[in-house]
Amino acid sequence: MRRDPPSLVDRRSHRLARRLNAPTVPAEFEDEADAMHEVAASAQSLQGPELSKQLNRLRFEPSLEQAFQQEHLPSRRQHVLWCTGFGALTLLVGLFDDASLLPDLAPLLQWLRPLMAAMLMASAVWARFSPTLTPRRLESLVTAQVASVAVFVLWASTSSEAPTAVTHSVSLFLVLIYSGVVVFQRFAQAAPLGLICMAAYPLLVQAHSPEGSLILGENIKLVWIVGCLSLLGNYAFERHERHVFWLRQQSLHQRLNLEGLRQRLKRQSSLDALTGLSNRRHFDETLREWSQRDQRPLSLLMVDVDHFKAYNDRHGHLQGDQCLRTISGLLADHARRLQGLAARVGGEEFAILLPHCEPEDARFMAQALCTAVRGEAMVHAAEIAGPFVTISVGVSTLGPLDNFSGAELYAQADAALYQAKSRGRNQCVQASEQLVMLTTAGHVQTTRGMAPHNATGPASASVDASRPMPPPGSARQEEQELALIEEALAQATHHLGLPEALQAQHEAARASSRQRQLILMGCLGLGAYTLMTLRASALIP
Repeated sequence: MRRDPPSLVDRRSHRLARRLNAPTVPAEFEDEADAMHEVAASAQSLQGPELSKQLNRLRFEPSLEQAFQQEHLPSRRQHVLWCTGFGALTLLVGLFDDASLLPDLAPLLQWLRPLMAAMLMASAVWARFSPTLTPRRLESLVTAQVASVAVFVLWASTSSEAPTAVTHSVSLFLVLIYSGVVVFQRFAQAAPLGLICMAAYPLLVQAHSPEGSLILGENIKLVWIVGCLSLLGNYAFERHERHVFWLRQQSLHQRLNLEGLRQRLKRQSSLDALTGLSNRRHFDETLREWSQRDQRPLSLLMVDVDHFKAYNDRHGHLQGDQCLRTISGLLADHARRLQGLAARVGGEEFAILLPHCEPEDARFMAQALCTAVRGEAMVHAAEIAGPFVTISVGVSTLGPLDNFSGAELYAQADAALYQAKSRGRNQCVQASEQLVMLTTAGHVQTTRGMAPHNATGPASASVDASRPMPPPGSARQEEQELALIEEALAQATHHLGLPEALQAQHEAARASSRQRQLILMGCLGLGAYTLMTLRASALIP
């Protein structure tokens, strides 16, 4: 498309353009990336005793805790919906036992149970699809669900006069199991609710016969043992869940650092170290890509600093480097105005690629560059040069109907640059139609061709970026392991297994902890069995 010709700028306007054309990132993406980096860095800084302390307390510091809750909110919504459906179905199954266990309340329970199941499902569906639900509200909803069922069980057991009501009351242990190890209510809510149920059961439920008193005694032991084991499992699960979250954040922190290092290496491999512009390799790749794609019209400006060797000899290489940096800033500013690419392709030779730029716009851009460099008023004290540093520019354009390549476009612009220098320098020359035809036919032989100058001195040293160092073996191995883990997590399967390599590492890593866990659980199981059989001979004389 046609653009308005850029106005001629002086030494002050290009600095303003540098500020106005600075690349920007949408605020929401920048904020999200910053928050992700902050959470990962916070997890990385949490180590040693402080990590164990926060894991044991089941509470991270505020920013990390918020990230933990928000990350698990979608899966918690889905989990609560499925568990509530299972719980509501179990509640309805009790209709078949009400006539035999609670005959005096059976007519009332025939409509009370379905009503409660419907209310539980309605609240779970709302929690699943509500756009404003927060993690705290979700856990409060789960607490209300569990508490309502517990109150229902205790009410039914205390309101019935049937001697079998004490048998029905033992279903309270199902509520404790559901809260602790089925819906996995957060321990901060599960512990108070479980302890209240365990304390309320022996206080509220009464037996109506000597045999009922014996059964009630065993039920109290069952409810307390199941409640304690359920809370223990709930605590262990949440602690493990938080530990896994911390490990994921650590892995994310390492991947972010690795990606940042990769991006820095990529930028360093495509930039010229002295000027910060693109180097020759990046320029060649971009020219080849843009000339083959729909970037036409594509204009190319070849820029050469006039009498730069004499400037280096007269003012020194340090001043020569500063001169090149100043000119590079001008070229970058002007290229950015038309979404172009500025590159250093030789010692004192530069190039600007301008996609969708008409020949007239490219010529005006070249004139503006010549004026801007003169406006910098960099004194050139060599006798063969003028009072200030100047540049010569060659311009060529690849039109929509042209069928020559990017290399030929480069040759045309280079030939036009040679004409500008032969006409006295400090000017721009646009490739004529005759020059384009000759170049396309292969009859023009430029003095420089596609090779950069190889003048001596720091300012004119080769600008090709050095090859990036390969990452160390440990980093490469870690990256491969992370990729394997991501692949395993991406598989939509409920199979409790990992790829063979990860499975072996998993079993080896958890061997010692699994042994301690089995010993502890075995002791708890034996203790629970001992308590349940203590003085149980009265039930089976």
